[in-house]
Amino acid sequence: MSAVTLTTWRVTETASALTEIVLDSAGEGVVGVDLQGRTTFVNAAAARMLRCSAEDLIGRPLGAVILHPPDPAGAPCRLYANMSVGPAPDAAEDFFKSVDGRAFPVEYVSSQIREHGNVEGAVVVFRDVSQRRTAQAALQESEARLRQSQKMDAIGQLAGGIAHDFSNLLTVIIGRGELLRGRLTSSSDRETVSLITETAERASILTRQLLAFSRKQVLEPRVLDLGEVVAGMASMLRRLIGEHISFITAIDPNGTPVWGDVAQLEQVILNLAVNARDAMPTGGSLTVAVDTVLGPEPQVILTVRDTGGGMDAATQSRIFEPFFTTKMAGKGTGLGLATVYGIVQQHGGTVGVESAPGRGATFRVVFPRCAIQRPALAADSSRPGASGRETILLVEDEEMLRAVAADSLRVNHYTVLEASSAEDALRLVAVTPARIDLLLTDVVMPGLIGPELADRLRRVRPGLRVLYMSGYPGDGTIGSDDTFIELKPLLVKPFSVGELMTAVRSALESGKPSLTVV
Repeated sequence: MSAVTLTTWRVTETASALTEIVLDSAGEGVVGVDLQGRTTFVNAAAARMLRCSAEDLIGRPLGAVILHPPDPAGAPCRLYANMSVGPAPDAAEDFFKSVDGRAFPVEYVSSQIREHGNVEGAVVVFRDVSQRRTAQAALQESEARLRQSQKMDAIGQLAGGIAHDFSNLLTVIIGRGELLRGRLTSSSDRETVSLITETAERASILTRQLLAFSRKQVLEPRVLDLGEVVAGMASMLRRLIGEHISFITAIDPNGTPVWGDVAQLEQVILNLAVNARDAMPTGGSLTVAVDTVLGPEPQVILTVRDTGGGMDAATQSRIFEPFFTTKMAGKGTGLGLATVYGIVQQHGGTVGVESAPGRGATFRVVFPRCAIQRPALAADSSRPGASGRETILLVEDEEMLRAVAADSLRVNHYTVLEASSAEDALRLVAVTPARIDLLLTDVVMPGLIGPELADRLRRVRPGLRVLYMSGYPGDGTIGSDDTFIELKPLLVKPFSVGELMTAVRSALESGKPSLTVV
Protein backbone atom coordinates (compact mmCIF):
# COMPACT_ATOMS: atom_id res chain seq x y z
CA MET A 1 0.00 0.00 0.00
CA SER A 2 1.45 3.38 -0.97
CA ALA A 3 1.98 6.12 1.58
CA VAL A 4 -0.75 8.22 -0.05
CA THR A 5 -3.21 5.32 0.03
CA LEU A 6 -2.31 4.51 3.66
CA THR A 7 -2.76 8.15 4.68
CA THR A 8 -6.12 8.35 2.90
CA TRP A 9 -7.22 5.12 4.59
CA ARG A 10 -6.22 6.46 8.04
CA VAL A 11 -8.03 9.77 7.45
CA THR A 12 -11.12 7.89 6.32
CA GLU A 13 -11.02 5.59 9.35
CA THR A 14 -10.52 8.56 11.68
CA ALA A 15 -13.41 10.46 10.11
CA SER A 16 -15.61 7.38 10.33
CA ALA A 17 -14.74 6.92 14.01
CA LEU A 18 -15.45 10.58 14.74
CA THR A 19 -18.75 10.33 12.89
CA GLU A 20 -19.73 7.29 14.92
CA ILE A 21 -18.84 9.08 18.16
CA VAL A 22 -20.90 12.11 17.15
CA LEU A 23 -23.89 9.96 16.14
CA ASP A 24 -23.71 7.95 19.37
CA SER A 25 -23.70 11.20 21.33
CA ALA A 26 -26.81 12.50 19.60
CA GLY A 27 -30.14 12.48 21.42
CA GLU A 28 -32.02 11.44 18.29
CA GLY A 29 -32.13 7.90 17.03
CA VAL A 30 -30.21 7.33 13.78
CA VAL A 31 -30.62 4.21 11.63
CA GLY A 32 -28.87 3.65 8.29
CA VAL A 33 -30.07 1.22 5.60
CA ASP A 34 -28.68 0.04 2.27
CA LEU A 35 -30.47 -0.26 -1.05
CA GLN A 36 -31.90 -3.62 -0.02
CA GLY A 37 -33.40 -2.11 3.14
CA ARG A 38 -31.00 -3.85 5.49
CA THR A 39 -29.82 -1.99 8.58
CA THR A 40 -26.22 -0.84 8.31
CA PHE A 41 -25.92 1.44 11.33
CA VAL A 42 -27.79 2.00 14.58
CA ASN A 43 -26.64 4.65 17.05
CA ALA A 44 -26.92 4.36 20.82
CA ALA A 45 -30.07 6.52 21.10
CA ALA A 46 -31.92 4.42 18.49
CA ALA A 47 -30.90 1.18 20.22
CA ARG A 48 -32.09 2.57 23.55
CA MET A 49 -35.49 3.64 22.17
CA LEU A 50 -35.93 0.35 20.29
CA ARG A 51 -34.82 -1.54 23.43
CA CYS A 52 -32.22 -3.71 21.76
CA SER A 53 -28.47 -3.66 21.27
CA ALA A 54 -27.10 -2.15 18.07
CA GLU A 55 -25.28 -5.39 17.26
CA ASP A 56 -28.56 -7.34 17.26
CA LEU A 57 -30.10 -4.88 14.79
CA ILE A 58 -27.31 -4.64 12.20
CA GLY A 59 -28.11 -6.53 9.00
CA ARG A 60 -31.80 -6.96 9.75
CA PRO A 61 -34.48 -5.53 7.41
CA LEU A 62 -35.58 -2.05 8.41
CA GLY A 63 -39.18 -3.21 8.68
CA ALA A 64 -38.13 -5.71 11.35
CA VAL A 65 -36.12 -3.12 13.24
CA ILE A 66 -38.63 -0.24 13.21
CA LEU A 67 -42.21 -1.41 13.38
CA HIS A 68 -44.93 1.10 12.54
CA PRO A 69 -48.49 1.10 11.17
CA PRO A 70 -48.67 -0.55 7.75
CA ASP A 71 -48.38 1.55 4.63
CA PRO A 72 -51.10 1.56 1.97
CA ALA A 73 -51.18 -1.60 -0.12
CA GLY A 74 -48.44 -1.60 -2.71
CA ALA A 75 -46.71 1.52 -1.34
CA PRO A 76 -43.06 1.33 -0.34
CA CYS A 77 -42.18 1.79 3.31
CA ARG A 78 -42.35 5.51 4.08
CA LEU A 79 -39.15 5.32 6.08
CA TYR A 80 -36.94 4.84 3.02
CA ALA A 81 -39.24 5.64 0.13
CA ASN A 82 -37.17 8.75 -0.54
CA MET A 83 -34.45 6.56 -2.01
CA SER A 84 -36.56 6.70 -5.15
CA VAL A 85 -38.68 9.85 -4.74
CA GLY A 86 -36.28 12.12 -2.86
CA PRO A 87 -36.32 13.47 0.70
CA ALA A 88 -39.56 14.58 2.33
CA PRO A 89 -39.69 18.36 2.84
CA ASP A 90 -40.96 18.15 6.44
CA ALA A 91 -40.62 15.86 9.40
CA ALA A 92 -43.32 13.21 9.65
CA GLU A 93 -45.02 11.86 12.76
CA ASP A 94 -45.76 8.21 13.38
CA PHE A 95 -45.77 5.51 16.03
CA PHE A 96 -42.79 3.17 16.26
CA LYS A 97 -42.66 -0.05 18.21
CA SER A 98 -39.67 -1.32 20.12
CA VAL A 99 -38.69 -4.97 19.88
CA ASP A 100 -40.61 -5.72 23.09
CA GLY A 101 -43.81 -4.31 21.61
CA ARG A 102 -43.89 -0.89 23.30
CA ALA A 103 -45.42 1.73 20.99
CA PHE A 104 -44.16 5.31 21.25
CA PRO A 105 -44.84 8.43 19.17
CA VAL A 106 -41.98 9.73 17.06
CA GLU A 107 -41.10 12.55 14.74
CA TYR A 108 -38.73 11.45 11.98
CA VAL A 109 -37.04 12.41 8.72
CA SER A 110 -35.32 10.15 6.20
CA SER A 111 -32.66 11.23 3.73
CA GLN A 112 -30.75 9.60 0.89
CA ILE A 113 -27.13 8.56 1.29
CA ARG A 114 -25.22 9.44 -1.88
CA GLU A 115 -21.71 8.52 -2.90
CA HIS A 116 -20.22 9.82 -6.14
CA GLY A 117 -23.71 10.93 -7.18
CA ASN A 118 -25.27 7.52 -6.70
CA VAL A 119 -27.90 6.62 -4.09
CA GLU A 120 -26.33 4.06 -1.75
CA GLY A 121 -29.03 3.90 0.91
CA ALA A 122 -30.90 6.06 3.37
CA VAL A 123 -30.62 7.31 6.92
CA VAL A 124 -33.61 7.65 9.26
CA VAL A 125 -33.37 10.15 12.11
CA PHE A 126 -36.13 10.07 14.73
CA ARG A 127 -36.90 11.35 18.20
CA ASP A 128 -39.32 10.11 20.86
CA VAL A 129 -41.97 12.81 21.34
CA SER A 130 -43.87 11.10 24.17
CA GLN A 131 -43.15 13.87 26.65
CA ARG A 132 -44.09 16.54 24.13
CA ARG A 133 -47.35 14.74 23.33
CA THR A 134 -48.11 14.45 27.05
CA ALA A 135 -47.38 18.14 27.60
CA GLN A 136 -49.52 19.10 24.60
CA ALA A 137 -52.39 16.94 25.85
CA ALA A 138 -52.12 18.49 29.32
CA LEU A 139 -52.10 21.98 27.80
CA GLN A 140 -55.12 21.20 25.64
CA GLU A 141 -56.96 19.79 28.65
CA SER A 142 -56.09 22.87 30.69
CA GLU A 143 -57.25 25.17 27.91
CA ALA A 144 -60.47 23.18 27.58
CA ARG A 145 -61.10 23.49 31.34
CA LEU A 146 -60.43 27.22 31.14
CA ARG A 147 -62.84 27.64 28.23
CA GLN A 148 -65.47 25.61 30.09
CA SER A 149 -64.97 27.71 33.22
CA GLN A 150 -65.23 30.94 31.24
CA LYS A 151 -68.36 29.67 29.51
CA MET A 152 -69.95 28.69 32.81
CA ASP A 153 -69.03 32.06 34.33
CA ALA A 154 -70.60 33.88 31.38
CA ILE A 155 -73.75 31.79 31.64
CA GLY A 156 -73.75 32.40 35.38
CA GLN A 157 -73.60 36.17 34.89
CA LEU A 158 -76.50 35.96 32.44
CA ALA A 159 -78.48 33.70 34.77
CA GLY A 160 -77.87 36.01 37.72
CA GLY A 161 -79.06 39.02 35.74
CA ILE A 162 -82.21 37.22 34.64
CA ALA A 163 -82.88 36.09 38.20
CA HIS A 164 -82.45 39.66 39.49
CA ASP A 165 -84.96 41.16 37.06
CA PHE A 166 -87.36 38.26 37.52
CA SER A 167 -87.11 38.56 41.31
CA ASN A 168 -88.20 42.20 41.17
CA LEU A 169 -91.29 41.27 39.17
CA LEU A 170 -92.14 38.37 41.47
CA THR A 171 -91.77 40.58 44.54
CA VAL A 172 -94.37 42.96 43.09
CA ILE A 173 -96.74 40.10 42.20
CA ILE A 174 -96.43 38.43 45.61
CA GLY A 175 -96.68 41.70 47.54
CA ARG A 176 -99.66 43.05 45.63
CA GLY A 177 -101.39 39.70 45.86
CA GLU A 178 -100.98 39.52 49.62
CA LEU A 179 -102.18 43.09 50.09
CA LEU A 180 -105.20 42.42 47.89
CA ARG A 181 -106.03 39.18 49.69
CA GLY A 182 -106.09 41.05 52.99
CA ARG A 183 -108.81 43.38 51.68
CA LEU A 184 -111.04 40.72 50.13
CA THR A 185 -114.04 39.29 51.95
CA SER A 186 -115.12 36.63 49.43
CA SER A 187 -113.51 33.25 50.17
CA SER A 188 -113.45 32.33 46.47
CA ASP A 189 -111.71 35.60 45.60
CA ARG A 190 -109.21 35.05 48.40
CA GLU A 191 -108.50 31.54 47.10
CA THR A 192 -107.93 32.91 43.59
CA VAL A 193 -105.46 35.49 44.84
CA SER A 194 -103.77 32.85 47.00
CA LEU A 195 -103.30 30.72 43.90
CA ILE A 196 -101.64 33.67 42.16
CA THR A 197 -99.23 34.32 45.03
CA GLU A 198 -98.46 30.62 45.49
CA THR A 199 -97.65 30.32 41.79
CA ALA A 200 -95.35 33.33 42.03
CA GLU A 201 -93.66 31.80 45.07
CA ARG A 202 -93.12 28.57 43.12
CA ALA A 203 -91.61 30.65 40.33
CA SER A 204 -89.26 32.19 42.88
CA ILE A 205 -87.77 28.72 43.37
CA LEU A 206 -86.50 28.92 39.79
CA THR A 207 -84.82 32.24 40.54
CA ARG A 208 -83.13 30.70 43.58
CA GLN A 209 -81.87 27.84 41.41
CA LEU A 210 -80.50 30.33 38.91
CA LEU A 211 -78.86 32.26 41.72
CA ALA A 212 -77.37 29.04 43.08
CA PHE A 213 -75.91 28.27 39.66
CA SER A 214 -74.49 31.79 39.36
CA ARG A 215 -72.98 31.37 42.88
CA LYS A 216 -74.97 34.32 44.26
CA GLN A 217 -77.16 32.48 46.73
CA VAL A 218 -77.09 33.58 50.36
CA LEU A 219 -75.40 30.98 52.57
CA GLU A 220 -75.78 30.32 56.28
CA PRO A 221 -72.62 28.26 56.80
CA ARG A 222 -71.51 26.33 59.85
CA VAL A 223 -69.34 23.33 60.62
CA LEU A 224 -71.20 20.15 59.76
CA ASP A 225 -70.42 16.51 59.09
CA LEU A 226 -71.26 15.71 55.48
CA GLY A 227 -71.53 12.02 56.29
CA GLU A 228 -74.14 12.79 58.94
CA VAL A 229 -76.07 14.88 56.42
CA VAL A 230 -76.17 11.91 54.03
CA ALA A 231 -77.14 9.53 56.84
CA GLY A 232 -79.93 11.85 57.90
CA MET A 233 -81.30 11.91 54.35
CA ALA A 234 -81.02 8.15 53.77
CA SER A 235 -84.63 7.25 54.58
CA MET A 236 -85.99 10.06 52.45
CA LEU A 237 -83.69 9.16 49.56
CA ARG A 238 -84.79 5.51 49.68
CA ARG A 239 -88.42 6.57 49.32
CA LEU A 240 -87.51 9.05 46.62
CA ILE A 241 -85.67 6.68 44.29
CA GLY A 242 -88.21 3.86 44.56
CA GLU A 243 -88.07 0.15 45.30
CA HIS A 244 -86.79 -0.75 41.82
CA ILE A 245 -83.39 0.81 42.64
CA SER A 246 -81.09 -0.57 45.34
CA PHE A 247 -79.66 2.14 47.58
CA ILE A 248 -76.23 1.87 49.21
CA THR A 249 -74.45 4.34 51.49
CA ALA A 250 -70.79 4.23 52.47
CA ILE A 251 -69.71 6.85 55.01
CA ASP A 252 -66.29 7.39 56.56
CA PRO A 253 -66.77 6.60 60.28
CA ASN A 254 -63.91 8.92 61.27
CA GLY A 255 -65.89 12.06 60.48
CA THR A 256 -66.17 14.25 57.40
CA PRO A 257 -66.35 17.86 58.62
CA VAL A 258 -66.95 20.64 56.11
CA TRP A 259 -67.88 24.32 56.36
CA GLY A 260 -71.18 24.78 54.59
CA ASP A 261 -74.87 25.55 54.47
CA VAL A 262 -76.72 22.38 55.42
CA ALA A 263 -79.80 23.21 53.33
CA GLN A 264 -77.69 23.89 50.26
CA LEU A 265 -75.64 20.71 50.69
CA GLU A 266 -78.84 18.72 51.12
CA GLN A 267 -79.96 20.24 47.83
CA VAL A 268 -76.76 18.99 46.16
CA ILE A 269 -77.29 15.44 47.46
CA LEU A 270 -80.98 15.47 46.54
CA ASN A 271 -80.40 16.76 43.01
CA LEU A 272 -77.67 14.20 42.32
CA ALA A 273 -79.87 11.39 43.66
CA VAL A 274 -82.83 12.48 41.52
CA ASN A 275 -80.57 12.69 38.48
CA ALA A 276 -79.34 9.15 39.16
CA ARG A 277 -82.89 7.86 39.67
CA ASP A 278 -84.03 9.31 36.36
CA ALA A 279 -81.09 7.61 34.63
CA MET A 280 -82.35 4.19 35.81
CA PRO A 281 -86.04 3.96 34.83
CA THR A 282 -85.93 0.14 34.75
CA GLY A 283 -83.94 -0.26 37.95
CA GLY A 284 -80.34 -0.41 39.03
CA SER A 285 -78.11 0.59 41.90
CA LEU A 286 -77.41 3.98 43.49
CA THR A 287 -74.40 4.42 45.77
CA VAL A 288 -73.79 7.54 47.85
CA ALA A 289 -70.39 7.61 49.57
CA VAL A 290 -68.61 10.18 51.72
CA ASP A 291 -64.86 9.79 52.21
CA THR A 292 -61.95 11.76 53.61
CA VAL A 293 -58.68 12.18 51.73
CA LEU A 294 -55.87 13.32 54.01
CA GLY A 295 -52.78 15.16 52.84
CA PRO A 296 -51.39 18.69 52.64
CA GLU A 297 -54.90 19.88 51.70
CA PRO A 298 -57.39 17.43 53.28
CA GLN A 299 -60.60 16.93 51.36
CA VAL A 300 -64.05 15.46 51.86
CA ILE A 301 -65.38 13.69 48.77
CA LEU A 302 -69.05 13.02 48.08
CA THR A 303 -69.51 10.32 45.42
CA VAL A 304 -72.87 9.55 43.79
CA ARG A 305 -72.68 6.55 41.46
CA ASP A 306 -75.47 5.01 39.37
CA THR A 307 -75.69 2.06 36.99
CA GLY A 308 -77.84 3.82 34.41
CA GLY A 309 -77.34 4.31 30.70
CA GLY A 310 -74.42 6.70 31.07
CA MET A 311 -73.66 9.58 28.75
CA ASP A 312 -71.32 10.45 25.92
CA ALA A 313 -68.57 13.08 26.00
CA ALA A 314 -70.73 15.70 24.27
CA THR A 315 -73.41 15.40 26.94
CA GLN A 316 -70.83 15.50 29.74
CA SER A 317 -69.42 18.77 28.39
CA ARG A 318 -72.82 20.47 28.83
CA ILE A 319 -74.28 18.61 31.79
CA PHE A 320 -73.89 21.52 34.24
CA GLU A 321 -75.30 24.21 31.95
CA PRO A 322 -78.64 25.70 33.05
CA PHE A 323 -81.66 24.55 31.05
CA PHE A 324 -79.68 21.75 29.40
CA THR A 325 -81.53 18.47 29.80
CA THR A 326 -81.64 15.08 28.13
CA LYS A 327 -85.14 14.42 29.42
CA MET A 328 -88.32 14.61 27.37
CA ALA A 329 -90.12 17.94 27.10
CA GLY A 330 -91.95 18.73 30.33
CA LYS A 331 -89.98 16.17 32.36
CA GLY A 332 -87.28 18.47 33.68
CA THR A 333 -86.22 22.10 33.99
CA GLY A 334 -82.55 21.53 33.22
CA LEU A 335 -81.59 23.33 36.44
CA GLY A 336 -80.88 20.38 38.76
CA LEU A 337 -77.20 19.86 37.94
CA ALA A 338 -76.68 23.56 37.24
CA THR A 339 -77.81 24.20 40.81
CA VAL A 340 -75.36 21.55 42.04
CA TYR A 341 -72.53 23.24 40.14
CA GLY A 342 -73.28 26.68 41.58
CA ILE A 343 -73.69 25.51 45.18
CA VAL A 344 -70.48 23.49 45.08
CA GLN A 345 -68.53 26.37 43.56
CA GLN A 346 -69.87 28.76 46.20
CA HIS A 347 -68.70 26.35 48.90
CA GLY A 348 -65.17 26.39 47.47
CA GLY A 349 -65.49 22.89 46.03
CA THR A 350 -65.40 21.20 42.65
CA VAL A 351 -67.75 18.78 40.91
CA GLY A 352 -67.01 16.45 38.01
CA VAL A 353 -68.52 13.46 36.27
CA GLU A 354 -67.11 10.24 34.84
CA SER A 355 -69.33 8.33 32.46
CA ALA A 356 -69.60 6.46 29.19
CA PRO A 357 -72.60 5.12 27.27
CA GLY A 358 -73.85 1.95 28.94
CA ARG A 359 -71.53 2.31 31.95
CA GLY A 360 -73.52 4.51 34.31
CA ALA A 361 -72.27 7.78 35.77
CA THR A 362 -70.17 8.77 38.77
CA PHE A 363 -70.40 12.31 40.14
CA ARG A 364 -67.63 13.37 42.52
CA VAL A 365 -67.99 16.48 44.65
CA VAL A 366 -64.84 17.61 46.47
CA PHE A 367 -64.96 20.01 49.44
CA PRO A 368 -62.13 21.33 51.61
CA ARG A 369 -62.09 19.42 54.90
CA CYS A 370 -62.37 21.54 58.03
CA ALA A 371 -59.14 21.30 59.99
CA ILE A 372 -60.35 23.60 62.80
CA GLN A 373 -63.86 23.65 64.17
CA ARG A 374 -65.44 26.98 63.29
CA PRO A 375 -68.20 28.45 65.42
CA ALA A 376 -71.70 27.89 64.16
CA LEU A 377 -73.83 30.92 63.47
CA ALA A 378 -76.06 31.73 66.41
CA ALA A 379 -79.74 31.28 65.71
CA ASP A 380 -82.17 33.99 66.74
CA SER A 381 -84.65 32.31 69.02
CA SER A 382 -87.04 35.24 69.12
CA ARG A 383 -89.22 36.34 66.24
CA PRO A 384 -90.12 40.01 66.61
CA GLY A 385 -93.56 41.28 65.83
CA ALA A 386 -94.19 42.53 62.32
CA SER A 387 -95.82 45.91 62.79
CA GLY A 388 -94.40 49.10 64.25
CA ARG A 389 -94.61 52.88 64.49
CA GLU A 390 -91.11 53.84 63.31
CA THR A 391 -90.17 55.95 60.30
CA ILE A 392 -88.52 54.14 57.40
CA LEU A 393 -86.66 55.66 54.47
CA LEU A 394 -87.31 53.37 51.48
CA VAL A 395 -84.88 53.71 48.56
CA GLU A 396 -85.62 51.60 45.46
CA ASP A 397 -85.19 52.55 41.80
CA GLU A 398 -87.83 50.07 40.56
CA GLU A 399 -91.07 52.03 40.87
CA MET A 400 -93.48 49.08 41.10
CA LEU A 401 -91.38 47.33 43.70
CA ARG A 402 -90.96 50.53 45.73
CA ALA A 403 -94.70 51.09 45.67
CA VAL A 404 -95.62 47.61 46.89
CA ALA A 405 -92.99 47.74 49.65
CA ALA A 406 -94.20 51.16 50.78
CA ASP A 407 -97.84 50.06 50.82
CA SER A 408 -96.93 46.93 52.78
CA LEU A 409 -95.10 49.00 55.39
CA ARG A 410 -97.89 51.54 55.71
CA VAL A 411 -100.49 48.80 56.15
CA ASN A 412 -98.42 47.66 59.11
CA HIS A 413 -98.46 51.20 60.61
CA TYR A 414 -94.96 52.35 59.64
CA THR A 415 -94.30 55.88 58.39
CA VAL A 416 -92.59 55.65 55.00
CA LEU A 417 -90.44 58.16 53.14
CA GLU A 418 -89.84 57.15 49.51
CA ALA A 419 -86.86 57.88 47.24
CA SER A 420 -86.08 56.53 43.77
CA SER A 421 -82.30 56.97 44.02
CA ALA A 422 -79.53 57.58 46.52
CA GLU A 423 -79.33 61.21 45.45
CA ASP A 424 -83.07 61.69 46.05
CA ALA A 425 -82.67 60.07 49.46
CA LEU A 426 -79.89 62.47 50.45
CA ARG A 427 -81.98 65.47 49.40
CA LEU A 428 -85.01 64.11 51.27
CA VAL A 429 -83.06 63.56 54.48
CA ALA A 430 -81.61 67.08 54.25
CA VAL A 431 -85.10 68.62 54.42
CA THR A 432 -86.56 66.13 56.92
CA PRO A 433 -85.93 67.15 60.53
CA ALA A 434 -87.91 64.22 61.93
CA ARG A 435 -86.19 61.09 63.20
CA ILE A 436 -85.55 58.33 60.65
CA ASP A 437 -85.25 54.93 62.29
CA LEU A 438 -84.36 52.66 59.38
CA LEU A 439 -82.90 52.92 55.91
CA LEU A 440 -84.41 50.19 53.70
CA THR A 441 -82.41 50.36 50.49
CA ASP A 442 -81.71 48.43 47.34
CA VAL A 443 -78.06 47.55 46.88
CA VAL A 444 -77.51 48.06 43.16
CA MET A 445 -78.80 51.43 41.92
CA PRO A 446 -77.71 54.13 39.47
CA GLY A 447 -75.24 56.50 41.10
CA LEU A 448 -74.39 55.64 44.69
CA ILE A 449 -74.98 52.03 45.64
CA GLY A 450 -76.92 51.18 48.80
CA PRO A 451 -73.95 50.70 51.17
CA GLU A 452 -72.40 53.99 50.05
CA LEU A 453 -75.71 55.74 50.66
CA ALA A 454 -75.85 54.21 54.14
CA ASP A 455 -72.35 55.46 54.89
CA ARG A 456 -73.24 59.01 53.78
CA LEU A 457 -76.46 59.07 55.80
CA ARG A 458 -74.80 57.78 58.96
CA ARG A 459 -72.50 60.79 58.93
CA VAL A 460 -75.51 63.05 59.46
CA ARG A 461 -77.79 60.55 61.21
CA PRO A 462 -75.62 58.54 63.62
CA GLY A 463 -77.22 55.33 64.81
CA LEU A 464 -79.33 54.92 61.68
CA ARG A 465 -80.26 51.27 61.22
CA VAL A 466 -79.94 49.74 57.74
CA LEU A 467 -81.62 46.86 55.95
CA TYR A 468 -80.42 45.99 52.46
CA MET A 469 -82.54 44.29 49.82
CA SER A 470 -81.22 42.83 46.61
CA GLY A 471 -81.91 40.43 43.79
CA TYR A 472 -78.15 39.80 43.69
CA PRO A 473 -77.75 38.05 47.04
CA GLY A 474 -74.30 37.34 48.38
CA ASP A 475 -71.86 38.13 51.14
CA GLY A 476 -71.16 41.65 49.95
CA THR A 477 -70.50 44.05 47.13
CA ILE A 478 -67.69 46.26 45.85
CA GLY A 479 -67.74 49.99 46.51
CA SER A 480 -66.58 52.77 44.19
CA ASP A 481 -63.16 52.73 45.89
CA ASP A 482 -62.81 48.97 45.22
CA THR A 483 -63.25 48.03 48.89
CA PHE A 484 -65.38 45.04 49.86
CA ILE A 485 -68.56 46.03 51.70
CA GLU A 486 -70.34 43.40 53.74
CA LEU A 487 -74.13 43.38 53.40
CA LYS A 488 -75.79 42.72 56.74
CA PRO A 489 -78.67 42.37 57.25
CA LEU A 490 -79.87 41.48 53.75
CA LEU A 491 -83.39 40.77 52.48
CA VAL A 492 -83.29 38.68 49.33
CA LYS A 493 -85.74 39.31 46.51
CA PRO A 494 -88.31 38.03 45.82
CA PHE A 495 -89.82 38.35 49.28
CA SER A 496 -93.31 38.19 50.69
CA VAL A 497 -94.96 40.88 52.80
CA GLY A 498 -94.43 38.71 55.87
CA GLU A 499 -90.73 38.28 55.13
CA LEU A 500 -90.39 42.03 54.60
CA MET A 501 -92.09 42.84 57.90
CA THR A 502 -90.02 40.31 59.84
CA ALA A 503 -86.76 41.60 58.34
CA VAL A 504 -87.69 45.23 59.04
CA ARG A 505 -88.62 44.46 62.65
CA SER A 506 -85.39 42.52 63.18
CA ALA A 507 -83.29 45.33 61.73
CA LEU A 508 -85.00 47.92 63.90
CA GLU A 509 -84.45 45.92 67.07
CA SER A 510 -80.86 45.05 66.29
CA GLY A 511 -78.18 47.21 67.82
CA LYS A 512 -75.41 45.81 65.65
CA PRO A 513 -73.82 47.89 62.89
CA SER A 514 -75.05 46.98 59.45
CA LEU A 515 -72.09 48.20 57.42
CA THR A 516 -68.59 46.80 57.62
CA VAL A 517 -65.84 47.90 55.24
CA VAL A 518 -63.03 45.37 54.89
